[in-house]
Amino acid sequence: MNYFSILLIVGHLYLDSSLVSGVLYEITVNSFEPDPNIDAAFLTMGTVRVTRKNRNRFAITGDFELNQNWGDENEVSFDIKSRNGKGPSIYGGKASFCEFLNMENSIIDAFRKASNLPPVGTCPLLKGKYAINEFEVQEEDLPPVMVKDQYVVSARMTGSNGKQVVAYKIKLSVK
Repeated sequence: MNYFSILLIVGHLYLDSSLVSGVLYEITVNSFEPDPNIDAAFLTMGTVRVTRKNRNRFAITGDFELNQNWGDENEVSFDIKSRNGKGPSIYGGKASFCEFLNMENSIIDAFRKASNLPPVGTCPLLKGKYAINEFEVQEEDLPPVMVKDQYVVSARMTGSNGKQVVAYKIKLSVK
C-alpha cells in the first residue's frame, strides 16, 4: 500500500462520524449464546444469562458447573469480528486454558472479580460450581478509539483430543 492510500484511509477515518472515543462509548451486550453442542462431560451452563441493569448497562450473571478439571490439556481460542460477525477479525488469539485464565487482561481480571474463580496463578480450574455476578464490559476495557458497530466475540475450547467441547458467542454493540 502506498503513502497516498494510507493518507486517504486515515483521512476517511478522521472524517467518518462513525468513530467514537473517550466517554462517548455506549456499550450494549445484546446476547450471550452458548453453543448448543457443549459437551456435557465438560460443562453444564446452568443459569448464565444477560441481564439489563439500566438503559445502557448490561451484565452477564448466573452459574455454571465444570464437570471435570480444566487445565493445560485444553486449548482456548477467541476471535472478535465487526459487522455483526461478518467483518474481518479485528482481534483474536489462542492459548492453553491455564495461559488464558492467568493472562494479564482487564476483561479477564474483571470477570474473575465478578465471579468465584480462584486467584490468578491457580490452574487447573477444578471441577465444581462457579457463579458470575453482574460481569460488565467497561469502557476502559476497550481500545481508546473504536468504530461504532455490532461486534461478535467468539470463544471455544477444545479437549486434549482437539475436539470442541465448549463454545459461546457474545454479541455487543458500540454506539
